[in-house]
Amino acid sequence: MKFPALCAALGLMLAGCSIGSASPYHPSGARATPGVAPADAGRPSCRVPFVSSDSTGVTAYWMAQDGTVSEDPAGHFGRRSDDLYQSATTPVLVGPDPFYYDAAQRRWLPVGPQSVSPDGSQYAYVKPFTTTVQVVTVATGQESGYLVPRGPWHILDFTAEGLYLNQEWEGVGTGLWKLDLRTSGFRKVLSDRTVTFVTTETAWVWDVDPSAPASFSAFAGASLPQ
Repeated sequence: MKFPALCAALGLMLAGCSIGSASPYHPSGARATPGVAPADAGRPSCRVPFVSSDSTGVTAYWMAQDGTVSEDPAGHFGRRSDDLYQSATTPVLVGPDPFYYDAAQRRWLPVGPQSVSPDGSQYAYVKPFTTTVQVVTVATGQESGYLVPRGPWHILDFTAEGLYLNQEWEGVGTGLWKLDLRTSGFRKVLSDRTVTFVTTETAWVWDVDPSAPASFSAFAGASLPQ
């Protein structure tokens, strides 16, 4: 695994029309995933999925190229008393964050894109301060549990070999862990760095120039240049 330094985060989303592609988390909290739908003439047409939420749950919509917006009947999630979301569509899918459209499985998922397997067939979630990471098969809704120590676990990436996690609660803690889904092994990969993203076996960590004027950041867990 590589460990480049992340000094600043600037995001720019350029949405295309390719099956399986997905946008990163947007600072506003909204997420959109380009999708492809068949057109009348047999040619694919681009449409963008997005969601709206309130205290009772989440509703998904599609926006076509001409700006027309339509509600997706398969994109309803109700909010449960335990603060997890549950799909109205069967097989029932449960998770903490219903903002992602899985183009490979043609299902809305109750997690972010970082928690979805590379082929879209599975996703994972964990509630903070619990001891089980749940891995869900999208096609059936079946869940498998993997034991981890109690803590504020946060999933950073779902790879072909397993999950990368850190600890986040009112800030990002130091350390990076890997859960091997083949053996159920759980090990610490890094102990003294603050990891904010993991993608394609590359971990992005905070690194600060000690000579630069700085102020403390609770999010980074360190002093950052002003």
